Amino acid sequence: MAAAEVPGRLDAEWDAAFAAAVEHAALTDAEVDALSDALAELAEPSERSKAMQAQLQHLAAGRLGSMLCAGQRVKLVGLKDRRAKVDGQYARVLCYDAMRGLYSIMTEGSHSLALPRRNLRIVPQSDNISHAMASGVDIAQDADAGGPHLASALRSLEAGDVESAVAAATDAVAADASDARAHLALADTYNMAGDLGRAIGAYGSALAVAPRGSLHWAKAAISMYECTNDSACPVRLWEARPSWMREAKAMRNMAETAVAAAPEQFVPWRMRSDAYLLEGNLQEAAASLERAIELCLCSGQQAAAAAMRQEVRCLDEQAAMLARAREDEEEEEDAEEEEAEGDAEEEEAEGDALEPEKSAEVEPERPSVFVPQEEEPLAELAAKHARGDLPAGHLARAAARAHLAGVGREMTGLAQPRIGHIESNPSQVMAGACPHADMLKAQGNEHLKASDLDAALEAYRLALAILADCRSLTNLDSEQGGGKGKIAVSEGVLRANCAAVLSRQGQHEAALREGLAAITAQPHYAKAHHRVGSALKALGREGQAQAAFRRSEELVREQSRIVASRSSASDDLRFTDLAGGEDPLEWCADTLNVNHRCIPTFRRTRP
Repeated sequence: MAAAEVPGRLDAEWDAAFAAAVEHAALTDAEVDALSDALAELAEPSERSKAMQAQLQHLAAGRLGSMLCAGQRVKLVGLKDRRAKVDGQYARVLCYDAMRGLYSIMTEGSHSLALPRRNLRIVPQSDNISHAMASGVDIAQDADAGGPHLASALRSLEAGDVESAVAAATDAVAADASDARAHLALADTYNMAGDLGRAIGAYGSALAVAPRGSLHWAKAAISMYECTNDSACPVRLWEARPSWMREAKAMRNMAETAVAAAPEQFVPWRMRSDAYLLEGNLQEAAASLERAIELCLCSGQQAAAAAMRQEVRCLDEQAAMLARAREDEEEEEDAEEEEAEGDAEEEEAEGDALEPEKSAEVEPERPSVFVPQEEEPLAELAAKHARGDLPAGHLARAAARAHLAGVGREMTGLAQPRIGHIESNPSQVMAGACPHADMLKAQGNEHLKASDLDAALEAYRLALAILADCRSLTNLDSEQGGGKGKIAVSEGVLRANCAAVLSRQGQHEAALREGLAAITAQPHYAKAHHRVGSALKALGREGQAQAAFRRSEELVREQSRIVASRSSASDDLRFTDLAGGEDPLEWCADTLNVNHRCIPTFRRTRP
């Protein structure tokens, strides 16, 4: 079971971590031997080191073999002595401690424990999910269910026995990898257990082997789409989604085929709505949602219907906004034509005079609508804003106009959409400027992943400037006071991101300032304290750094207690992370002195 001969600390760390995994049943001997054999096949020491580091990272993230993943719901079994009082309780997996080989869990009674895999039994995420998955078995099950393994997997799936269903479905796939039903049974089991990563992979395998347009194919496509768009889906899985979910035409074709195969299910219709929304067809998107709502009500799913009604209202608002943009466009064109005709008549009259008087130049009246080509670049406006050369709210209004103009171009096809109604409406400014800041943050994240640090820092700082100007609108407009909290949250994330960029650039003093600013904006943001600790450590201030790391961990544990209290109120919830959209096991791993991993919190709403 020893790893390939790689000298140094990494070799000892690998052996210790995987020995602990085997000792506490997180992995089997066979699984670890296969990983070791893969390392032994690599000839170059540098390649072996990279592969070994990757295996350790995947171990810490719970992505190897049949390991549990963060957020899964488990039942505690086999506990004795002082822990016997929590035996039989349900809990959520928080993370895996690779050095100890134990899973950190939080019971629904707010008890935090570290337990081996043998004391954790996977159970359905909730009774509601179990019922939904059991009803979905009928789609995968035919009269001649393919073999004893598949039949056993389907029976276990119907009964909600996740552990047995995983084992049987895995055997069914091994027996016949071309049977879509076996892949669907395995995927449904992972989905029931809250393991979206493995579920998406299994649904993809079913989609590949099922005949296109069949009921099995439709179920695989629908379920894969649902898992990927679930708010609990990790960012890394969303970014790795298949091409048909990225391209409007391909997604519409998939949705139309799924609707034809399963017209009485609401999910294909919602999928169709998203496809048309991606194309910019708001009318068809709303019509598809209305049909999905009807099917939801017929099946008694009131909560899903209410959520989609809200989506329909949003689509109607967008359609109304774009209709106003079209009207503004037409009115502006009519005004320009009338003005041109008047100028032509005036010039003709002046030409008839022998000595025409030179008309005095009159400053043109400021147009009442926004004309995009006359707008200064936001970066230049931000520089003026920083110097105090612009009035309060000017940069925010420019960002809102840029955002709404972009929406107009995407949705209406207008070359120069006019957005004039937001000038005197602070709520509309906030509604456009804040999403534009979010877009800049996303661009900064992409630059950071590509190691374009300067571009990332520029995007983050421009977003911060826009949010700062939005804050001036909240001060000016009393009705917008509730927006201050949202701005503070966004500012905290952006400041922490700036700190990360500056640390990578070696500007640790500046990174420390940004991290402290992030804490000022969002005092309970664990990642901000972590960034401060990283900067202090790089500056040699070890004692202060450890204090910051400890504060970060305290906030994580505090959030975990809130998670546990929420879970008792509603089981139909799933995990997301505290790490600003990143994988909670990855963002905390960049500092080796911090052994605790980020603890996720619940969320179940669609993004």
